[in-house]
Amino acid sequence: MFRKQLLVLLLALPFTFCVQAQEIDILILNCDFDKALEKINHEINQNPSAKLYFKRSMVHQQLMDYQSALKDLNQAVSLNPEHVEYLKARASISQSMGKNLSAARGFQKALKIRPNDLVLKYELGKTYLRLSDFKTAHETFEEIQAVDSTNLMFNKYSALTAYKANNHKRSVHLYKKYLLQNSNDLNAYINLSSSLFKLKKERENLNTLTTAHRKFPNNRMVHLRLANALFASKNCVLLVDIVENRLNIK
Repeated sequence: MFRKQLLVLLLALPFTFCVQAQEIDILILNCDFDKALEKINHEINQNPSAKLYFKRSMVHQQLMDYQSALKDLNQAVSLNPEHVEYLKARASISQSMGKNLSAARGFQKALKIRPNDLVLKYELGKTYLRLSDFKTAHETFEEIQAVDSTNLMFNKYSALTAYKANNHKRSVHLYKKYLLQNSNDLNAYINLSSSLFKLKKERENLNTLTTAHRKFPNNRMVHLRLANALFASKNCVLLVDIVENRLNIK
């Protein structure tokens, strides 16, 4: 997977077809990172470029040296500040390091250059979520929904941000759609149930929890929520069955 992703990134960059550059790319693709670093450092000393700093950042990422990777990406962006891939990579590294404010600014800057890039919006929306800016996160994913309402991951995070933003009506709609695509996401059932409870839709909530119970019969959270929903609906017969483990709950 790494080799495939790396190849796509390398091909997407401006590329001067010289022997040295080809050697560096082959070393990176073959995961020979020590030799790749040696050659990149030599080239940077001779003729520094944004592309070389970017390649060195990729090597440092694979070596889990994120501080060095971030420094290289800062250099790449300073030399080519309008390059979306450099901005995106720097924002992603910042995000990985917990620098979410910096990540948000990076994704925002990249989106000014490429405003219709849904992947950039997706990453920005997730960053707002990490910053607990649920309203802005929800608004960002609503923009994504207006363009693509079929992508599974877009739908998952659209539902989550709606839920976090307390837009429970929208959360219910989106979680129902998402669960048609992925019916094995426990957290989706839990959040959908919570939104239905907030909206006082007892029957739908009970149906949701019953479905979740069938799929996750040993999950104690589902067990407790279903028992509470049954108690609230005065369904005493089924409640007794739940309590007495007659539905194979351990």
